[in-house]
Amino acid sequence: PDVFEVPRRAMREGDKVFLAREEKLAIVPVEILWRSDKSVFVRGPLALGEPMIVSPMRTAVEGMALRVVDGPKSAP
Repeated sequence: PDVFEVPRRAMREGDKVFLAREEKLAIVPVEILWRSDKSVFVRGPLALGEPMIVSPMRTAVEGMALRVVDGPKSAP
């Protein structure tokens, strides 16, 4: 499996990330390999360019409908 760098703020309790897949919430467990000040390097069933949710969510339920709003793009 590939290794991905994700923002620290994208990490959720229990070593999970929230993804938007087909406008539905996917709660995906990942293996943390290394942490830096702003990023976490993880291994898991992720795809390059897949929309990741970094904003807070009060209630998160697998498969719940999402409204995806494009945020500011980060520099490469």
